[in-house]
Amino acid sequence: EYSVNANMNGAASRHLTANKPDTLTVSGLTGDKTYYVRVRSYTNRNGKVYYGAWSDVKSIKTANNDITKASVSGISTKAFTGKAITQNVTVKVGNTVLKNGTDYTVSYSNNKKVGKATVKITGKGKYGGVITKTFKINPAKQQIQKLTTKSKAFFVDWAQKGSATGYEIQYATNSKFTGAKKVTITNNKTDKTTVSKLSANKKYYVRVRSYTTVGGTKYYGAWSATKTVTTKK
Repeated sequence: EYSVNANMNGAASRHLTANKPDTLTVSGLTGDKTYYVRVRSYTNRNGKVYYGAWSDVKSIKTANNDITKASVSGISTKAFTGKAITQNVTVKVGNTVLKNGTDYTVSYSNNKKVGKATVKITGKGKYGGVITKTFKINPAKQQIQKLTTKSKAFFVDWAQKGSATGYEIQYATNSKFTGAKKVTITNNKTDKTTVSKLSANKKYYVRVRSYTTVGGTKYYGAWSATKTVTTKK
């Protein structure tokens, strides 16, 4: 039941005939108006209806505006840091920039690990409704720690990332990596390898990146800075 009167005079009601779900949105009300709300349960037994006591009455003020019509910017792909990641969110209705904490609040979920994170923008004050957006958290940028020459080969040692599932080493004979070849390391505890069967006395451009598999989807970190090595005979 809900009413504009604290004593529930003139209350309207909504009757749910199943015990699930346990939530309800009541729409079509007057904006910027205080409503008083209470709930009770009932049970049917042998054709009779037994009612529980009403809950305590709570009040809520309806919003004048629907925040779901607003535009949201400032949400972008981020790199893993090991800490909870947030966004610099801007919410606008037309040319008006809404205020965080006054017109809306922001909350996050799944925003610490590599994968898909969620940002939830909930209307407040004059604004009602919820906007939900997602963003990717990719593995952290890789780093080549050592790159040394060998006979028709090179040895590369990169940073071990705790968030990674595996690594990719890409190498080419040009800085644009045209026609590049790739070595995939599927063991995240392996942080070094030797790439062999190369041409002798040849300059190679090398870079490394991490990847993490979450729910069957691969998330790739940024490539390391490119380093060069010239193979021996």
